[in-house]
Amino acid sequence: MQIPTIFVCPDVTTLSHQAAERFIASGKSAIAARGQFSVALAGGSTPETMYADLASPEMLPQLDWTKSFIFMSDERHVLPSDPRSNYGMALRTLLCRLSPDKRHVFPVPTQHPTAADAAAAYERKLTDFFSTSPGTHFDLILLGLGSDGHTASLFPHSAALNEKSRLVTDSPPGTLPPSVQRITFTYPLINAAREVLVLAAGEAKAAPLRRILVDGVGREECPAAGLDPRDGTLSYFIDAAAAAMLPSAMLTKL
Repeated sequence: MQIPTIFVCPDVTTLSHQAAERFIASGKSAIAARGQFSVALAGGSTPETMYADLASPEMLPQLDWTKSFIFMSDERHVLPSDPRSNYGMALRTLLCRLSPDKRHVFPVPTQHPTAADAAAAYERKLTDFFSTSPGTHFDLILLGLGSDGHTASLFPHSAALNEKSRLVTDSPPGTLPPSVQRITFTYPLINAAREVLVLAAGEAKAAPLRRILVDGVGREECPAAGLDPRDGTLSYFIDAAAAAMLPSAMLTKL
């Protein structure tokens, strides 16, 4: 298992801006190398702040969004108009500012009657996309981290943790709100990415970060411990509060 790079910022504002700059750099690199940028967005309050930075007049023009293909790394089984929707949040904060071809944005089809149906349909979209794109891996997958150690919608002790072949699967609600069925990327898809970037802020994230990065707790207890891109990079962007229980020698300050 590779050792991740852990970037620590003094506060959420700095974290969001630095992560947005990393997002743009990843996109530019992918477009230069392969002519397009495939990225999966995450839900959560820290990514939401980063999307607002990306949508700013200063940052938005820095990336060629017409060559960017945007997916969601996990979703709640609700319609985009529901305030709990990850895609709805991304749409309000970032995607509404773009003018890409609609074929470049791939929300999870939560109009399907069950989360399992939605997961199967989303997997078909991914398979179709990668069958015609240069390469079969995401350039960048953004993820969050829960206070219970979950990432995407991979929750402790859930069946989704043991999925070995599916790219996307359904997942029951975890112990944290909201209590709603989920659709999530699986480890096989996440760990095939060229770059995985985890965003975590706040004191509630300090304990799970220590359990994962110092104590070596396994993925059944802390699913983020299962992040291990085999041919890519794994980075954490965290704030000072989230870094409080980590040895300073592990941290790269921004």
